[in-house]
Amino acid sequence: MASPTGPREGQCSDVEHQIPVSESGTTDINLDVHSDYAGTVSNTSNITGNASAFMHTDDLQRCLDHMTRLNCVILTGMSGIGKTEIAKKYWHTKKSNYDVGWLIPSKSNKELRTSIFQFLEKLDAIRIKIDLTKDMELPKVLEKIHLEISGTSTGINSKIKYLLIFDDVREETHQAIVEGFPSRPNIAVIITTQQSLLSNKYSLELKGFTEEEALKMLHDINDSDELKHSLWEAMSHLPSALVCAGYDIKKIQRGIRHYIKGIQDKDQYKSIEKRDLQILGISYDGKTPIEAHVSNAKTMLDELKEENESLCFVLKTIGFFNSKDIPEFILRDILRQRNIDNTGIVIEDEKLDYLIDQLVTKMQARSYVTLSPNGNHGDDGRFVDTHDLVQLGIRYAMEEKDEKPILETLMRVLLRYFAKDTRYMKFFSRITRLMPHVETVLDHFEKLGVMDVTFDMKVMAIAMNDILGYSYTQKNFIDVAEEKLTKSVDMLYKVLNIEEQDLDRHIKGGLQGKDRDDVEKFAQEKAKFIFSKLKGLGDILVDKLVLNTVLNTADVNLIESKLPKVKLPKLLSQNRTDRKIYDTLVDNELAISEEIMKTIYLPELFASVLYSHGRMYFYKSTKDRTNTFISNLRVASALCEIIQKKMKCVVLHRILTQRNGLMYLYSEKTDEFGEEKDGNKILEDLYKGKSEYEKLRRRTDEEDWYQYGILKVTQGDSFHKCKCLEKIIYICTEILKLETSLQKREGVVEEGRDATRELMDVLDHQEKESKLHKASNFYSVTAKFYDEAKCWDEAFNYYTKTIDRCKHPDRGNIEWKKYGECCLSVMRVARNVDKKEKIVKEFFDAVNTIRHGHIVFRRCARKVFAVWICTSP
Repeated sequence: MASPTGPREGQCSDVEHQIPVSESGTTDINLDVHSDYAGTVSNTSNITGNASAFMHTDDLQRCLDHMTRLNCVILTGMSGIGKTEIAKKYWHTKKSNYDVGWLIPSKSNKELRTSIFQFLEKLDAIRIKIDLTKDMELPKVLEKIHLEISGTSTGINSKIKYLLIFDDVREETHQAIVEGFPSRPNIAVIITTQQSLLSNKYSLELKGFTEEEALKMLHDINDSDELKHSLWEAMSHLPSALVCAGYDIKKIQRGIRHYIKGIQDKDQYKSIEKRDLQILGISYDGKTPIEAHVSNAKTMLDELKEENESLCFVLKTIGFFNSKDIPEFILRDILRQRNIDNTGIVIEDEKLDYLIDQLVTKMQARSYVTLSPNGNHGDDGRFVDTHDLVQLGIRYAMEEKDEKPILETLMRVLLRYFAKDTRYMKFFSRITRLMPHVETVLDHFEKLGVMDVTFDMKVMAIAMNDILGYSYTQKNFIDVAEEKLTKSVDMLYKVLNIEEQDLDRHIKGGLQGKDRDDVEKFAQEKAKFIFSKLKGLGDILVDKLVLNTVLNTADVNLIESKLPKVKLPKLLSQNRTDRKIYDTLVDNELAISEEIMKTIYLPELFASVLYSHGRMYFYKSTKDRTNTFISNLRVASALCEIIQKKMKCVVLHRILTQRNGLMYLYSEKTDEFGEEKDGNKILEDLYKGKSEYEKLRRRTDEEDWYQYGILKVTQGDSFHKCKCLEKIIYICTEILKLETSLQKREGVVEEGRDATRELMDVLDHQEKESKLHKASNFYSVTAKFYDEAKCWDEAFNYYTKTIDRCKHPDRGNIEWKKYGECCLSVMRVARNVDKKEKIVKEFFDAVNTIRHGHIVFRRCARKVFAVWICTSP
């Protein structure tokens, strides 16, 4: 049976964290686990400033008064009426009353989910750990977060004051939010929505500008108040539409009457309403508010086209992002890429910064965007927020033929940063922030239809779904992960222009005799077919996605450590490479040559997809497993083997398919077809698995491993050794539970001791070098081995070390679950050794768990208390 939260103890995930969380760029809170307060938080926020045209209105005052009375408000009204701006203004007016202000985009379950990921990372940074069980439904996730931050579970977090803004809540998400997140004395809640079904005592319907406010806003337009009143009515009192109209009227200098006549286009409105009903939400009283946004966007696009075509292209891409948290570094890369595609000239970073600043300034003048708080994203620079109506206007103002090249460039640039390798926490945080944009881009991609997209776009969509699936797996949303990965596998066969079932029948039909039932032989033949079909298809993609790539911190450190005396070319901003830099890396054996990559890029990508999908097997309960998962793991491994044999290079997935995939089967109690193994078969497989992991451990002494062309793991990699040794120790523990031969048990204990000694040597070095994210998993599996071997002193020692690494804030977030379990284990082990004075210390630690720990682990602490009563002298 698989663990309910994924691979069991001793089985590793792919996330190879090797630096302390404090180096992630997000941790800024000091936490004393024994204090009565979870930390010092000072205006932690992702809420941007207000749009430049924002003004104090009656609606704002009503909101302020409402929040004073009820500590919660549901702002309702049409899109563009000012709900989000009023919510943000409330934060900026009252933020001295709060410690944390967080805006959570909530228009769909997909958007709400990725928004929650970012909020959870921020809670991690202020030492509030939310443990989510596998596949928890969104309402339950919200309830769990609410329980923790309200202080209901611990009593300590209630001292932190929150303002949470659930923005643009729709029918799909409203029930989960309203029911799962009521206000509390330390939690103020603002919900913005177009849904009238949320009407209750907390709801406040916004009216938009009053006539007086509209006249004030239009004061510098030389027209009569009567015409301004007509404009106010035509714009349905919407502040965003009036701002667009006012800007354009002053720009064209033709007057209100001329402006209104020029933008009333019923046919275009119907087209917009049909294609983007999800964005518009409830119906508008008139058509002109939408046309005002389209007209304003068209004016800006025309301006930019005359000044700088590449910058105009960047503005068009903004229409296809998620509306919140758009990274400026992505916009800079889009501008750079567009200029290279048009002219072949590379723009210097300083010029790029200047041009993007110019674009953002122009957009701010039109109230299109607002900027993230300074320093909110560390080294990643500024992020901008825009509005769905602005994006709608941009998409409808541009020519339809532009949509495909815009999406293709955006996908290309996003994939440079949105990567499966998440070795460093800081890089992983970036992946979380990019997830909403990748999801939105894929939505736009799917709207185009299969016939309207290029081969390259299809491949990039496969890669994006693969990375999304991997990321959702790491965040414990297994069902969502499987959905993404299944989509990626389906697209893979569409690219091959064959149905998977037809291919399987073709492969089986070609096998003879015993080979027909040989799963390994089937996987090898299927991999050969896929490899041959992909030949010659990856040439252009290599130039787009490999030569111009982004290295993460781990890549850079590895390259520098590999050749410390060689002067390598300086990387571009954001650790980017270009063809010249990449070729230099190839010359120094730090990357795979372009010619080889043209052959192996697509097979490696397909192996990655099949591997990620195959690993779903280990997250499933026995009844939900199918042999399709393991079959995909075998094909992924066979593809990587073909790459190794034909091209003489080892890709990282060649190791991962073994270490984190097929070798797990040796320690499973059922085979890949779901049949229970008998006792002899279980033991036989465990011994074989121990041997295979030992062979795999030694491979790192002989090989370098690459991922999409870049060196990822070098010879003697300590992390790979640790993971293999961890698995060997785990398997030794499982053998000891079953083995009856005294002689064999003694041999297994000695092998386990040797593995633990080697593991501890590596860990000691890693911890001294501050390279480990945390060592608690390694110490925990070692403690359990000595526990099963009845080596009580060693077991007590390693349980104690695990406890230290679980609770010590300098070693990462507090792992309450493992901490509580180890407190229980160390008390049980203590009965077998003379550790009375130590028992007293662990007892008080257990009491502290009850006082300060996660609510779930109070139960564990009670068990510890019961053991204490039984063992107390």
